[in-house]
Amino acid sequence: MEMCTSTACLVTILCIFARSSAQVFFGKVESVALENDQRLVVLKFVWQVNVKSEKIIKDPWLHVSLDHCSSPATENGMTYLWEEIHNGEYKLLSHPVDLTSDIQMFYSVCYQKKR
Repeated sequence: MEMCTSTACLVTILCIFARSSAQVFFGKVESVALENDQRLVVLKFVWQVNVKSEKIIKDPWLHVSLDHCSSPATENGMTYLWEEIHNGEYKLLSHPVDLTSDIQMFYSVCYQKKR
């Protein structure tokens, strides 16, 4: 799946993931460091998309390792949509998200369609 670069793309992805068992969440980049060919990212969990999940986030801090060459750059302080691929492995799905308008809009569009 290509990375989303538009709000319409994000809405589509969120609506699909909200109905699946996938673990998708918004995470704010708090720190980025390079080590060899890896980009080490510290994320703060913001909001989980799959409300059907029984997964409880005990620690809002996630440490993510991305391949530096094949992963898009992330910026400190920006919030992105992420997918948990396997336990402890994450994939960046979007460009930066505006928390004040985008999350509320995503929630209302996806969950109104769900009813």
